[in-house]
Amino acid sequence: MCGVPAGVIGGLARLVAGGRSKILEGFNAPKYYHGDLMERSMCLLLGLTANWGRPGTGIQGLALAGLDGFFLFPMKTRRGVDETARILDGIDGAIAAIKEQDPDASDEIVGNQLLQMAVVSGTSTPPVFFNYHHCGYRESWNNPEWSDPSMTRSFDEYLNDAVQRGWWGGLTRPGAGVEPQVLFTVGTNPLRRSRGPGPAAGELWPKLEKVVAVDFRMSTTALHADIVLPAAMQYERPNLQYAVTFTFHLGFSEAAVEPRGEAKTEWEIFRLLAEKVQEKAAEEDVVEYLDGRRQPRRLDGLVDAFTSSGSFEAEEDVIDEWVRDSVECGTLPVGTSLESLRRDGSVRFSGLGIFAPGLSVAGEVSPDKVLTAYTWHVEQGVPFPTLTRRAQFYIDHPWFMEADEALPRHKEPPKAGGDHPFVLTSGHSRWTVHSIAMGNKVLLETHRGQPLVILNETEATGRNIADGEQVRVWNDHGSFQAMARLTRRVRPGQLIVYNGFEPHQFPDWEGGNEVEPGMVKWLHLVSRYGHLRYLPFGWQPVPADRAVFVDVSKVSKMES
Repeated sequence: MCGVPAGVIGGLARLVAGGRSKILEGFNAPKYYHGDLMERSMCLLLGLTANWGRPGTGIQGLALAGLDGFFLFPMKTRRGVDETARILDGIDGAIAAIKEQDPDASDEIVGNQLLQMAVVSGTSTPPVFFNYHHCGYRESWNNPEWSDPSMTRSFDEYLNDAVQRGWWGGLTRPGAGVEPQVLFTVGTNPLRRSRGPGPAAGELWPKLEKVVAVDFRMSTTALHADIVLPAAMQYERPNLQYAVTFTFHLGFSEAAVEPRGEAKTEWEIFRLLAEKVQEKAAEEDVVEYLDGRRQPRRLDGLVDAFTSSGSFEAEEDVIDEWVRDSVECGTLPVGTSLESLRRDGSVRFSGLGIFAPGLSVAGEVSPDKVLTAYTWHVEQGVPFPTLTRRAQFYIDHPWFMEADEALPRHKEPPKAGGDHPFVLTSGHSRWTVHSIAMGNKVLLETHRGQPLVILNETEATGRNIADGEQVRVWNDHGSFQAMARLTRRVRPGQLIVYNGFEPHQFPDWEGGNEVEPGMVKWLHLVSRYGHLRYLPFGWQPVPADRAVFVDVSKVSKMES
């Protein structure tokens, strides 16, 4: 099926079964329509070969864990260890209540339940409902020719059924009756990152009274915004690096230079906005409003609420509090502080903490050993946080049974974009992550300096396409133009456009995501079924961008 000789596959299987094996999974498989089947198959392979819970085994992705002070921070009303103790006492009470109802629940299971409770009561929202009601995806998602043939109903019917059954209770917002008025983007670039930005811009933008982008460069979204608030770059501010399990160190970077021009850190930007909103609210005699959950919010104490009554006046105060509270939670060694990080540069985490991201590693932490996930389950018999509390591969949910996906299996990708001969895939380019430096002049000079479509050399020659020529890629959803790069390292029938090129770098500002309808797999609307439950960075319906079907041809001089 995949074009690899059977003997090679068999040899790989014997290697995996005969020794310790680890899968570095990354963020490729989840971007396919059937990426869940791919990942479930990987986990099944590891389970069948005893390849988890021992050093050198398991599956590795981007697992955020360790900085528990970050999770505590939104609960604080003032600075200091006394306030931290008050919050931890409350968390201990919630843990005791859960364990009273479920005495067999492990710390990992309790941590997941606490996170799920916080999600429902907080402001986190899965984007599927926003995309469906307001961004123009509904038509694509209901196209049966672009969907999996296992579907027996329309996407509309599945979504409405999932909502009516209460699987997404409290999370289905904003609904169809709540028109968005302001889009405020921070740390993202939706007109590049969204699949198919044409519908998003075409349907969403007319609804908006104001678009504000906080960015350190003129991204595509910033170029379409009414207001751009300049943010400080990473090296113009003190910063903590991603707390991830595969390094298990917290890194710190100091500001190398002062922010240029009017640039400010996000903390300062939002503090100044809070001051101005509070000032204007007083002038207009508007002291209260209803938030998205129809709950009253005060505006006359906005600055105190943001700074915890002046406890956090600067970004460094916040970073220091995160670090000190992480010590209190047991994830950082005693004595760690902002000052020690400035001196040492980094520190190794000392524990998994009290929150779900760390506890989900389910392994022992030792100062002189590699962190190995799932040792709790393998060595101590701790139950898994699944529906059956076992290492579960069989999902007997009616929708999964109907789709013949109760067990991991192979399925061809649906014809997203139409019935065309090429499959479009992607990846990260060599010199940048996403679009953060794709427009940098120096880095552009290290390659061809413009967006590329990478094709198989033999196949391109058969279509009279030469290296360096302009080509048009199109399907039933949209089209774009870019330079062709020919190579023998791309499979026949495949095109590659690397992640990160901004739409404004393409002719007519139509980038690679114009051909991506952003199909969502209907089974991911299942929720509140054991471990199939919405969590940020976890289980939720997300638009796919791999294996989109397209065609390609050379652009004539008249067209260009």
